[in-house]
Amino acid sequence: MIDDVPAELVEARADLVRAPRPEQWVPTWLAAS
Repeated sequence: MIDDVPAELVEARADLVRAPRPEQWVPTWLAAS
């Protein structure tokens, strides 16, 4: 856990920054930060 956020979520957000996906492919819970 990093700052009470699952490490997988942190990795997923970092991956979105590295390789942006079309908005419809991104779950709203992931896009909302």
